[in-house]
Amino acid sequence: MFRDRADQFKIRLNWEVNVDAHGFERDEYNDLNPLYVIWENADGTHVGSMRFLPTVGRVMVNDHFSHLLGGRPNFQFNDLGMHPILFVSGRKSKSCSSADACRWRDYGRVRR
Repeated sequence: MFRDRADQFKIRLNWEVNVDAHGFERDEYNDLNPLYVIWENADGTHVGSMRFLPTVGRVMVNDHFSHLLGGRPNFQFNDLGMHPILFVSGRKSKSCSSADACRWRDYGRVRR
């Protein structure tokens, strides 16, 4: 999963992210005990993944993308506010290691 994240964010999207000596892309949000949803092939290879964090703590959308929320200081989803069972998704990644895996190569690109 972390190698596919490195491939997606560093190589394909050319984002400024850190990749360690093992080829893993990890950031400070990985240290906050996130919930990961991971899709695997029958042979156990990574297909895709998503990372979820509760809105009561630090989340990427507040720290880096608050302009997308109209500059609000805290994550507010439909004005429900922050709640320990309300999660926000970030760092979705898709593997391109199988023959048909990258049919949607534009995944993750920001459109203007």
